Amino acid sequence: MSLLPVELWYDVITHLSKTDLRSCLGVSRIFHDIALKQTFSSITLYFGGMYLLHTLRPRFVLEKNSEAVEYDEKLYETTLDILVRLSEDVQFAAVVQSITIVWERSSMSFQYIDKSTMSSLLKALVNLPHLKAFHWYGDWPDLEEADDLPNKLSLLCQSLVSLRLPRSADVLIRSSGRSLKLGQLKNLRSMTCYEHPDVDCSRHEADNPGNVDFQEIMYNNESSLDSVEVDARAFMESTPAFSRLTFLHVQNTTDDLLPRLGLVLREVPSLQSLSLHTGDAQPDGAFALLQGHSSDMPQLNSLRISSHGWVNAERSAPFIDALQQLKSLRRLDLDFVFDDDPTIILSPILHRRSPIEVLGLNLERAAPRSTSSMTWTYEQCERLSDCLPDSLLALRITSTFERVDCYTMPLLDRLGQLSSLRFLYIANEGGFHPFLATDLAADYASLATIGVNDRIWDVSRVDGIAKLHHWADPQILIRPKEMFASEDDHWLISHCCISQYTCS
Repeated sequence: MSLLPVELWYDVITHLSKTDLRSCLGVSRIFHDIALKQTFSSITLYFGGMYLLHTLRPRFVLEKNSEAVEYDEKLYETTLDILVRLSEDVQFAAVVQSITIVWERSSMSFQYIDKSTMSSLLKALVNLPHLKAFHWYGDWPDLEEADDLPNKLSLLCQSLVSLRLPRSADVLIRSSGRSLKLGQLKNLRSMTCYEHPDVDCSRHEADNPGNVDFQEIMYNNESSLDSVEVDARAFMESTPAFSRLTFLHVQNTTDDLLPRLGLVLREVPSLQSLSLHTGDAQPDGAFALLQGHSSDMPQLNSLRISSHGWVNAERSAPFIDALQQLKSLRRLDLDFVFDDDPTIILSPILHRRSPIEVLGLNLERAAPRSTSSMTWTYEQCERLSDCLPDSLLALRITSTFERVDCYTMPLLDRLGQLSSLRFLYIANEGGFHPFLATDLAADYASLATIGVNDRIWDVSRVDGIAKLHHWADPQILIRPKEMFASEDDHWLISHCCISQYTCS
């Protein structure tokens, strides 16, 4: 094996998946050294895998608890092995560019982050001065060692360009007597601090003392940041001058914070992607904000509006007007409930000169306080199908379609006409769906990735026969960007709460 030419090993690597690469690392030292960079440039450390499993597969955890415990322990053992190797193997650490940590504080799991584990992580950072990305999902450990992590990152990993911390870090990090040095990071391009819909916990939200000065981080990196994902309260006092900002995601955009957010939009002419999440507030204020600032965002090509509220034709008028002004828009995610027939609103939105190529739709039932009594019929599915643009590359639909699928035939027929559609995610609030992944893969040859409810598959084809490759459960919850075939696919599904559609 060791005598085979290096060029042959490179050729082998290009035809193997990451999973296959990991299983083959021991065949040859040369192969190991070549494959190392491709296999471990991005690593994920899991703590509390049982919680993740229960989030997505509650029935499995209940009925096959011993298998779930074994799965939890295996994830934990692998995580500890990686931490040890990062600390002791400089060659291995040298290829790691990105670290993602996922941890949930839960009584279900025995795999906690303790002082010893946290110390191992801090020790590993010594060998990672080249680290480009550090992302933490879930809870923040209530440990003094965890409080040292931000300072270690800023001192040891000054090449960092992407940082993600959970909202709970803002509460649990003890700022008293400790000067946090995150502000020393000067070259960040991406900063994230908000609740991930499937992993992070919001139980500390009401306490929010602001121990982590995210404003300082934004100000110190205002000339380099091109992606910011934060709570709207980060803009309460003043607004950094984001000269390079292209991606902005804002949580909790309540009406009282919208004027401050308007000041931000006025100063970011290069903005290409905007996501606004209004929480329990109705989206009317966000619609008015967009109507007033659409001319300030000439390059905007991606827009997401997410709300627990509901929308009808009358209330959507400012939003439709804003969309008509956004000439460059090609990605649109309408994650709110329609109070009446959605096609009334969708028709003027989707029938536009500049085509929508990436689309997310929430077709679930309207909120109980609304007056809607709409149920899906064959005729309404026909009208919905007529609204879908020919240009679609990626589509996400969450719905209340029933098990009887005869009235969805117009939609199925329309999907077959979308010859460029490569990503399809479809979910039902009841956990079931009349559309099966095997049928979708067989019927629509253009699809490369399929999601149904709480599962996602990649699709490969040999001699025209489709084969589904199921994503691992943690990857379905976290949805790392490198798992997706394109940026469009990741953008469409990254902020969707998949766990609410669990059926297993």
